[in-house]
Amino acid sequence: MRLFFDEQLSEDLSKLLHDIFSNSLHARALLDLKLPPADIDRINVLSAKAQEETLTADETRELGSYLNVGRTLELIKAKARLSLQRMKPPV
Repeated sequence: MRLFFDEQLSEDLSKLLHDIFSNSLHARALLDLKLPPADIDRINVLSAKAQEETLTADETRELGSYLNVGRTLELIKAKARLSLQRMKPPV
């Protein structure tokens, strides 16, 4: 599913992310983000079914959604790490 944002929402989101990544406490908090254990368990079940090639179409979409969320979390964490590195004073 593809989401479309209006221009104002996009600008607001961009400003919010800038503010978050500019604050070391917020950036550090982003590094602690992770999926809840129940979601990890579900991913493991779906992954096992994928290995066995027994996923239904709905389960394939569900696993794909989890993978997209995981990639997004990793991207956010990478940006947070970069922000924290940029905030360090030169040695």
